[in-house]
Amino acid sequence: MVQSLRRLGLDPRTQLPFNFIFRGPLGTRKTSTARKIGQVYYDIGLLASSEVVETSATDLVGQYVGQTGPKTQQVLERGLSKVLFIDEVYRLAKGHFAKEAIDKIINSITKPRFTQRLIIALASYNADINRLISINPGLTSRFPESLQFDPLSSADYVKLVCELLLKEKGKILVKSQAQFDLVCLKSPNINFMKEMLQRFDRLSKTASWANTRDIGTLTKTIFGKLLQSFHGKKLVLSEDMVLQAFDSMILERSSREVYPQKTPSTTIQTSDKIDLALRTQSLSNLATTLKSQGSVNKDVASSKKLDTMGPETDRFTTTTTRDVGVTDDEWCQLENDKLLANAKEKEYSCLNDEEEQQKKKILKLKEEGEKAARELEDARGKADEDAKRRHEQDRLQHELERRRQERFMEKLHRQQEALAEARRKEQANQTKLKTMGVCVMEYRWIKQNGGYRCAGGSHWGRMRSLEVPDLVILKHEKIIYF
Repeated sequence: MVQSLRRLGLDPRTQLPFNFIFRGPLGTRKTSTARKIGQVYYDIGLLASSEVVETSATDLVGQYVGQTGPKTQQVLERGLSKVLFIDEVYRLAKGHFAKEAIDKIINSITKPRFTQRLIIALASYNADINRLISINPGLTSRFPESLQFDPLSSADYVKLVCELLLKEKGKILVKSQAQFDLVCLKSPNINFMKEMLQRFDRLSKTASWANTRDIGTLTKTIFGKLLQSFHGKKLVLSEDMVLQAFDSMILERSSREVYPQKTPSTTIQTSDKIDLALRTQSLSNLATTLKSQGSVNKDVASSKKLDTMGPETDRFTTTTTRDVGVTDDEWCQLENDKLLANAKEKEYSCLNDEEEQQKKKILKLKEEGEKAARELEDARGKADEDAKRRHEQDRLQHELERRRQERFMEKLHRQQEALAEARRKEQANQTKLKTMGVCVMEYRWIKQNGGYRCAGGSHWGRMRSLEVPDLVILKHEKIIYF
């Protein structure tokens, strides 16, 4: 494309984008992508350097009147002829000084000194980007290119671990004659693969999960265990080494989220109207807002909104005590799963609210588009070319935004239907478990890996069928069949 433009005597700068929005959670290689874009633009002669200047919104915002403008100007100057990567842009949606910073960026990139002379990438979560755009509509036209960065699947995580270990193997082969056996990971058996996928699924739901960044940390842990077993001849990776590394990380991450107590009481709070669907959906992002507060009344009030799940939703958070004989590990895991169960309910409730808000947003965009169309007709009648051009741009912008929001609405609706179906199955399981009458305290049953455990901790049910469970209930190590 660049060569064609140059053969035609056209400047490639006028056809290629220089301003980008990167949407996605931590560790999805947004910074790496910025480096690759910088390298491409450098290779075709549109940038003087492939360097990426990494900064955050904090570096732009001042602490007193008159400081923000110069700070933002200095950051833009540093990025000239390079790639300016601005992370944590959600901070630019809060406060007067933050708004001043984003206004400064918008105004500056239209001036000759900065126009098409640097690449600017704004990076943050989907919801944060949307909130920023709603406050500063000018961003839509100034940053037309938006790239979505989604987390990898559990299977992709396994492949990435293998790739990183293969790189370590390559380094070892270059520097020594030691053999490096990775067969268990390169060609895993079905059971081992299942174990790894389950653990990745657990990790990805923890609040602090950082995707590919944490994959690097996990790989280092696995490699460290491998080195500990080395006796001078051959490095052999075993399934146990891999699973132990997984379990260590799961335990460490889980301990950051939950501090088990004898009489736990937890509530779930959400920060300003979290955009759950855009934020990858995700229980892991909602879990970051879980705090131990002891606000029982607020929990009970919110649970009334959760359809037929009723007040039992919060029973384990208000009246449940730890049963005798339950180990610390079992109780800690149970506390994690209680929080996740509550988070799923909160997610369902928030998703319903978000769907209603989205309907209102689409209706408003439709009305604004109709208004712009009427103004366009008026301008045509008056033969005002400037007004016609301006109103036509407004109409097209509203139409494109409305279509984008409608696509998002469809995605939101599919997510809501999937959650509703999952809740229906969960309610069927809860009803079946309750009718068995195994737990004399009538505690709620908490879903765990492979089955259910009562909120007190002493009863465990192994589930063989999702909708009509064929359960084996263990009560204080005595097995009772149902």
